[in-house]
Amino acid sequence: MIFHPQKQIANERANNQSAIYVAQMDLRVDLSEIWSLYEKKNKIGEQIFVKLVLPAASNEECTRWIESKGTTRRFLFPDKTN
Repeated sequence: MIFHPQKQIANERANNQSAIYVAQMDLRVDLSEIWSLYEKKNKIGEQIFVKLVLPAASNEECTRWIESKGTTRRFLFPDKTN
């Protein structure tokens, strides 16, 4: 099940994150496999879902890259003070 509510004006965090909520009901299959099958079955011309498996040591490098694009913890979690 996918929930993609209209703009959540009252919730800055959800708006900044462009929130889409996924509830996986059948845990026997990996979510990436389900999305891949969905894309093929429906002949979708764009990739909807990407599963990234990153090396453990890449966390800091990934964080720096994401923040360089303007996506910071403060932007994603405006209601958090730290």
